[in-house]
Amino acid sequence: MNPQAELSGNSLEIIESVEALKGNMTDDIKEIVSVIGSYIIKLSGKNDNIEANISNGKAYNKFLELVENQGGDISYIEDTGKFEKAKYILPVISEKDGFVERLNGESVGKISVYLGGGRMKKEDEIDYSVRHSA
Repeated sequence: MNPQAELSGNSLEIIESVEALKGNMTDDIKEIVSVIGSYIIKLSGKNDNIEANISNGKAYNKFLELVENQGGDISYIEDTGKFEKAKYILPVISEKDGFVERLNGESVGKISVYLGGGRMKKEDEIDYSVRHSA
């Protein structure tokens, strides 16, 4: 997985979350996890350290416990290579260096829905292998 790419899609988001819980994350994700996690811990009244809980595996193990308690198959968390791969994977390569200044999140979400990664109507099935980079 390219750490510079922002990934979207059900499976990819879970994979990225699992990697973050294992301590494998880019600096921008680490900052978000630290800030939001600190607020959550403060609201819970606990005095835990986010980075320590990620480093010692406590956060990852808690996620495994939560998935299992909700009837999920933790073997997918333990081996994210088990997630179904998209039929087509097409890289989009920039022709010049730079940064994305703006991104229309609603449009990215609609693209995901049209590809099958979300529902147009309640009865629609979700294709969890749908993924795209934004």
